[in-house]
Amino acid sequence: MAELDANDLAALSELTSGELAPMPSNELLFGERLEALKKEYEEDKERLNNLQSENQNRQKQTLEDKLNARKQRRARKHVEEKEKSAYA
Repeated sequence: MAELDANDLAALSELTSGELAPMPSNELLFGERLEALKKEYEEDKERLNNLQSENQNRQKQTLEDKLNARKQRRARKHVEEKEKSAYA
């Protein structure tokens, strides 16, 4: 790689933006790799969203099952207490 001396740096600093080549686009720089990375990112994001949704649904179902079991235990306990008080 060539190094620039003071004269080269001075000449470069005198150039205006109109004299310089335009900045290359991301497509020119990275080409298909950028598109592949974007696609992979979108797929990963969708997969993560699906996993989070599944986990949320699973947690919700688990909590509902626990709540139903608790209600049944309480109802059973209430019935048992009523029967005890009826026999007492």
